[in-house]
This record gives sequence, C-alpha cells and structure tokens, in this order.
Amino acid sequence: MSKQTEKEVLTPKEIWAEYERGRNYKASLGPIGLYEQAKKNERFMLGDQWNGADTGDIPKVVMNVIKQIGDFKVSNIISNPCTAIYSFDGVPTAMEAQRTPDAAKLTEILSGIGNAEAKVSFEDEHQAVATALTSHFQSVWERCKMNKLNQRGVRNAYTSGGYALYSYFDPSMKTGLWVTDEKKMPVKGDIKVEKINIANVYFGNPTICEVQEQPSIIISQRKALKTIKREMVKNKCSKTDIEAVTADDKYDDVGNYNNGLDEDNQYTTLLTRFWKDEKGNVKAIQCVEKAIVKKEWDIKLTQYPIALFNWDETDNCIYGHSEITELIPNQIAINRMISLEILSEMQMGLPKIIYSEDAISQEITNDPGQIIAVSTQSDVANALRYVNPAQLSPNWSRVEQNLIDNTKSVAGATAVALGDVRPENTSAIVALREAANQPLQPILNRYYDFVEDVARIWGEMILRKYGKRSLRVETDGKIVYVPFDAERYKDMMLSARIEVGPSTLWATSTVISTLDNLLRLKEIDIIQFLERIPEGIIPKKQQLINELRMLREAAAQQQQAQLPQNTQPQGEISIEQILSTLNDEQLAAVQENPALLEQFMANMQQ
Repeated sequence: MSKQTEKEVLTPKEIWAEYERGRNYKASLGPIGLYEQAKKNERFMLGDQWNGADTGDIPKVVMNVIKQIGDFKVSNIISNPCTAIYSFDGVPTAMEAQRTPDAAKLTEILSGIGNAEAKVSFEDEHQAVATALTSHFQSVWERCKMNKLNQRGVRNAYTSGGYALYSYFDPSMKTGLWVTDEKKMPVKGDIKVEKINIANVYFGNPTICEVQEQPSIIISQRKALKTIKREMVKNKCSKTDIEAVTADDKYDDVGNYNNGLDEDNQYTTLLTRFWKDEKGNVKAIQCVEKAIVKKEWDIKLTQYPIALFNWDETDNCIYGHSEITELIPNQIAINRMISLEILSEMQMGLPKIIYSEDAISQEITNDPGQIIAVSTQSDVANALRYVNPAQLSPNWSRVEQNLIDNTKSVAGATAVALGDVRPENTSAIVALREAANQPLQPILNRYYDFVEDVARIWGEMILRKYGKRSLRVETDGKIVYVPFDAERYKDMMLSARIEVGPSTLWATSTVISTLDNLLRLKEIDIIQFLERIPEGIIPKKQQLINELRMLREAAAQQQQAQLPQNTQPQGEISIEQILSTLNDEQLAAVQENPALLEQFMANMQQ
C-alpha cells in the first residue's frame, strides 16, 4: 500500500480489511501459523510439555531444557545496562562530558541561552542540551521501569519470535514540575510505554524488515467495552456509532481478555493504525469493527512510535523466529527417554505378578512376608511368577545425557555459560563470560539496535512535545533540574548512540577483587574501599563509613590533645630542645662560645 494522502479518509471497513490480511499472513507462517506456534512454544516454556499426549500409566516426567536455555539467554541479554548518548547532527560533541556532566556548568549554559550578556556559543548550547537529554533519557528509562518491561518483552520474543514497544505521550500525566516559580500552573505530559505482543502488531508490508519504512502499522488491543464507549463520548462520536460497538471474541489473537457472562467483563478489539503522509508526518486513527473511536490526528512525529526486537531474523519477513520451535522435538525426546527409564526402574522394583487362578484363590499383593496358599494338585513353581520388564540398553543413560548436553550446547547454553565450571580467579570469570556470550552476540546486537530505536523515538518526542520545562539531570550523586525549551530544537537532527556497560554480576565481582587487592597492598584505606564497593554488598555501608570517620577524627583529636602546649610547628627546632639534648661538657662549651649554637641553628634553618 502506498503512502496515504491527506485527502483520503479511512473507514472502519477498510482498516478491518487490512487487519484481516495481516492476520491471514501470520496464520500462514510456518507449519501451524504464528499464533498457534507461539501458544505451543509458551506451553513448552512453562513446562506443559505433555499436552494432549495419551501415555497411559507412563510417568510424565518433564526435564525442562527449553526453560533453562531461555532463562540463561534472556538474563544475559538484559543484564548489560544500556544508556543512550544523544548528539545533534552537525554539532561537535564531547562524549566524556555527556557521561559525567558538570551540573553547575550545565545550569550556567542553559540558563544563559537567549541572554546576550551570557554569550553562549552555538556549540556550547547544543552540547549542553545534548548532555541534558542524555541524562534525562536515563530518568525516563527508570520511571517507565524499562528493565522490568524489557525482561518480559525479551522473554516473549524467545517464545513468539519478537516483541514491540509502543511509546506514546500522555498529556494528562503529572510531572511534579511547574511552569513558573510561583507554582500556580503545573507542567503535565510525559512519555509512557506499552509492551505489545508480536501477535498484535501488523505491518503493512511484512516483506520490508525495517519498521520506519513500513507504509502502515496496525496495533490490536483488547479493551473493555465500557472504556471504548467512554472514549467515544469524549471524542464526540455520534450516538449511533457508540451503540454499534459490541463485544467480540473473534479477534482475540493471543487468548487474553475473553468475554465473560456479565456486562462488566465485556471486551472488544481496538485497532490503532499509523501511517506517514506525503510530508513524512505520522498520522493515526482508532476504530473498532463498525465504528471510528478517534478520528485521524497528527501525533507530531516523523518516526513510527514503535520499536521492534526480533529473537531471530528471517529473509523477507519482518516477523521474527522463535528458537523454541526447533527445540521442541529434542525436548519431547528427552522427556520420553527419562520417563521410560523411570518406568523401567519402577517395574524392576515392583514387578507384575502372574498366577494361576486354579492354584491360588486368595488375593496376591506385594506385601513382604505374605503367605500364599497353593493347591496340592498344582505345580507350585508354575503357580506364581514375576514378569521381568524389558531390559534397557546399557547405553540408554549415556545417550539420554548426550542428548541433553548436545541440545544445550547447540543452543549456546554450554556448561561454561551456565556456570558449571569453577573459575580460579577474576580474569578467568571475565574470559569465561566473553566466551559464553559469543553465540549470543547476534541477538545482543539486535537488542542494542532495539534500544537505540527507542532512544530515537523518545528523543523526538522530547523535542516536539515537551515545550518549556526543566529536565532532570543526575550527576555526582545529585539530582538537579536544568531549564530547557524544546521549541528551539524541534527541527534539529537528533542522533542517539547506545553505550553498553558490563554485566552487573561480572562487574561487581571484578570491582570487589580489584578493590581488595588495592586494600591489601595498602594503596587505599578502608574508607576508600567502602566508598567504591558496589551497593548492596555490605549492609548499612554508609553508616559504617560514618562510624569509621568518627573514630578517625576522635583519634586525631586525642593525639592532638596529648601534645605539649609549647610544641613548635613541624619542621622547626627550638633552642631549648637543642640544649636539652647536650651533655654537661657540650653545654659548657656552648656557654663559653655562643657562636657555635647560632651557627648550628642557622644550618638547621637552611
């Protein structure tokens, strides 16, 4: 579909037809379609791996290798902290200044913008703004709880192939800021995010693998019927359209929010369609199957507010591929082998009994010491016997373990990666971590690209929607608010680059080991050690530092109090101190020739 012109007016019927084409395309992907494959993968991830299998009395053992591999990979992907470094295209940037901003200098420059006396240069102004945006990005990241959200999203990508993050500007959100110092008018509106299941995102041309190049994007959401109608009243929709909205179960693609029996639990599908007009501005419209919920509006962005992370890529298809799909046959084989091995051991320990009803009339049990009466006319040896179970191959356990190990190894979850190897020192820990992350590098690169896309979207939202307000900047353990006027920079080209820090677990181990060595070599003292050790390692760390400082100050004061009152400053020696060290003969010689003492004092002062 080509770019929609401003004169075109979309109807719910047209939007729904596009949505149906997207659903049909997803249903055709793979052997059973994207929707069913995602549900099956989720069951295997959660351990429901015998679903629909009729096994009789065979134990249904689950050795969940899929979950172990998934937890390892997801934790490694999200454990490396990411931060965005903003810069304006065409403006020189000092990267180190953005990493460790000087709050006083930053406030001075941004406060002097527009003031002729301040004489703020173009480069200094835009460098300061980019630095403030860099720090503010981290504040938005923490407020939106992106670490937790990405953990859930990356896990969803592992089971369904990908996940999308929808960012939007909520104009009613409270910020705690005020337009003026008199605090008469609060500043409202800020960035919010929502995790979208890949099953609920529909791209206009799925053969194009870039989100920003899509002709259109549709997001499907299950919303309460009452909420939809309230929104339509707010948007001044006609009474006829509001009454036409009804509950439905037909379009519940991921099995959530099914309709209940009462009116309070009625849900319907809401579609939000995004597209770019001829000028490159992003427009949007919302509708249900038979009515428009919100008429076309301009979201004031040139980028789609959607970032996509795919677990694995496929040619000519924007929808990703889940690793679980190819692990399921191995998982089934592992479960079967372990179950049959346990069944064999159970039959060996409690074998079945065959007996002749003519020779034995009483009930036979497995109780030890049971006395069994046999007819004298019967052959006792043939009257009762145990059924020997089938013998397992002596290689059964080895093949079973090899299958488990090879499945993990091929998936990149080796013994080294899972921590089964015991390292001897910090260098070994770092080396093992780097080796274990090599198979993950393509996935990590896609995740970092995803975070970079989020940073670009947020950066444009800040420049185009924030207006005049203060930005939160954290530096040197302090939080300051610096003035910012987005109107001055809304037409500038803002770039974002992602910097990745070390994994928290490994960084903590390295830092502690390094500080411990410095303390042992007496290159630092105990207070310097405590000030630099990561948070959470030592309980009440700051209280301990304060107590050590108090003890150090008390010891210094006590030592000062014990010094004689007439003690001379360090480096100076009094005549009395020199005379007190002389014996009687030396003292007599000095008294006879005072010039000797004066010469000695002169030499000491040189």
